[in-house]
Amino acid sequence: MINTWEMGFLVLMVSFCLFFKKNQLGLLGTFIFVFYSGMMTYKSSISPSLSGLYGLYIYLFCGLLVVGSVMLGLNKQEQKVSNESTHSGINEKALVSGNFK
Repeated sequence: MINTWEMGFLVLMVSFCLFFKKNQLGLLGTFIFVFYSGMMTYKSSISPSLSGLYGLYIYLFCGLLVVGSVMLGLNKQEQKVSNESTHSGINEKALVSGNFK
C-alpha cells in the first residue's frame, strides 16, 4: 500500500522537475517511484516466484540496471551539450578578436 505522503512527494518532485525543465530527471524519479511501489505492492509475489529471494534479486537487478543506464545516458547527454557550448564559445571569441589559430 502506498502512503499519501509518498504520492505527495512524487507529485512535488515531478512538479519541480517540470518547472526547472529537467524532464529526464522527472522521468527517472517517476520510474524509481513505480519500481518502489511495485516492489512494495507485489513483494510477496516476487520472492516465491523464482524459489526464494532469487526473484527479488532479479527484480532489484533489473531495476538498478535501468536506473544505471538512464544515469549514463543523462551524463553523456550533458557532456555533449557542454562540449558543444565550449566549442561554440571558442569560435565566437576567435571571430570577434580576429585570432584564428
